[in-house]
Amino acid sequence: MADHPFRINEEYILDNTKALRFHEHHEQPRQVQPGHMDKQRPVQRRTSFPTIELSVIVLLGIVLQIIVGLGSYSGRGRSPMHGDYEAQRHWMEITHHLPIKEWYRNSSNNNLQYWGLDYPPLTAYHSKIMGWLAHHINPSWMALEDSHGIETESHKLFMRMTAIISHLIIYTPGVLLWLSTRQTAITVHPMNEAVVIILFPGLISVDHGHFQYNSVSLGFFLISVYFLVLRRTIIASVFFVLALNYKQMELYHSLPIFVYILAVSLKLYYHETDKTIIVDFLISAASLWKVAFTTVCTFLVMWTPLAFYGDENSAFDAIKRIFPFERGLFE
Repeated sequence: MADHPFRINEEYILDNTKALRFHEHHEQPRQVQPGHMDKQRPVQRRTSFPTIELSVIVLLGIVLQIIVGLGSYSGRGRSPMHGDYEAQRHWMEITHHLPIKEWYRNSSNNNLQYWGLDYPPLTAYHSKIMGWLAHHINPSWMALEDSHGIETESHKLFMRMTAIISHLIIYTPGVLLWLSTRQTAITVHPMNEAVVIILFPGLISVDHGHFQYNSVSLGFFLISVYFLVLRRTIIASVFFVLALNYKQMELYHSLPIFVYILAVSLKLYYHETDKTIIVDFLISAASLWKVAFTTVCTFLVMWTPLAFYGDENSAFDAIKRIFPFERGLFE
């Protein structure tokens, strides 16, 4: 008798039942993101900012920087050291005139007791660029030794402009990128954050009053955080190394950055049946190796000029100046 088209096939059911049981006991683990375990990661929405409002905030920040810059600066008229304003100018002077091997070394042309360079190489390269520009505008601003304590209004304008431009080129984009990652569900409105961060009085008073370039290292840091939020750890590590090589102050941020990169690099899987977490060590190690390799390469790019254009002791001289254990950390 021929099989009926709707007749139940016992062998078919038996075979599929066995297959189903096999699937239940050998279910492939599901990958989960660190910190979310067996919960599906919610879809994140980026916040869109009104262009006009942001432009007004940025312009207001520039106005405040200019107003603060119209005032005095650290050490003005106070011989012989003249404050941090003179320190930044002096670094432009020595990096413009002296060979790299003498930047961090005491010599007849570089008295380290007079505002010796004690920031990482990226600060030195930045100073060299600004020193080159200052020399071409007015050589007297960068005259070796003779320019110590210069206080002309034209030079003050130049120095103020370097701080404002550095702020605009590095810090402002970093803030805007960071704000673009903020979620619409957060309690504080992103525009309020923009006002607080861009118009932060502490940074404006220190960089444009006292006179520093903290905005550069902080800008690189914010760009690094932006890429960390996007889980682009390799690019994030590049920008954080740039921040660290501009100011050693960024060591304060190094531990949380390291922990975050470690967390997102770990590839975790949740086994539904066994209710266990599995770590894929090979994939995790590969992710961490890429970040480590990128970090080392970026450091090499920053420090190679000291070794290539200097001598065998140039890098060690820089390290001793950056971490002044011999002369006291609170010099």
